[in-house]
Amino acid sequence: MEKPQAKDIAAQALEDALMWAEAGDYTMALERHLWFHQNALEVNAGYYGVRLSYALKYWKILGEVYPAAIEAMVELRDKTAEELLGGVDSPAKFDDVRAFNECLGVVPKTLELFRTMAVAYPLNGKKCFKHVVDAIVAEGDGALYMEFSSDPKMQIAQEIVNFNRAIRHIADHAPRYDDSIKEFENHLAGLSVAVSGFLEESGDAESANEIREEVLTLVEDKRLRDALKEK
Repeated sequence: MEKPQAKDIAAQALEDALMWAEAGDYTMALERHLWFHQNALEVNAGYYGVRLSYALKYWKILGEVYPAAIEAMVELRDKTAEELLGGVDSPAKFDDVRAFNECLGVVPKTLELFRTMAVAYPLNGKKCFKHVVDAIVAEGDGALYMEFSSDPKMQIAQEIVNFNRAIRHIADHAPRYDDSIKEFENHLAGLSVAVSGFLEESGDAESANEIREEVLTLVEDKRLRDALKEK
């Protein structure tokens, strides 16, 4: 029988964090969470997603019983934000701050950081824009979106590619999660409603309707259809 592949040190660190938390040694659990966050990508770049999703989720759960864990998360977020405000050119660091803020339930802080950073360092703002699109849409700030989006239609086209890829993956590999399809549909439709609205407000009604029509071939959404009916 083939032996199971050994875990790398990053995977082991995250597993250790959960083990120590369950055992009640919260200091050790926090130490392993910090190690994973700061070193996982050097072990394997493929941990990018896990590092900013599941790992932060477990870190926050630890913070519910061990406040020092939340304090450490806030401290690391603030340190990273200060680096960005000081001119550090790193979309990955900005994405770290975004993920921390989402985990902590303070999404508006991401947009606040972006606005300040982008005024001081416009080129850095352009690079980080993709990580703050959802926050801008939630805020309804069309002027900010149009200022930093180089090609709104291309962005929606990429979102459609991502959407189709996710749907295929669910169908082929995870049919038991087909209830998550609705989440993907809602995200694509909601983003398209906002972006098409921003385009229309800027005077490009033709591109706005092209987006609405294309997304409606994939997702039935009353907001998109009503916007088309008004034309």
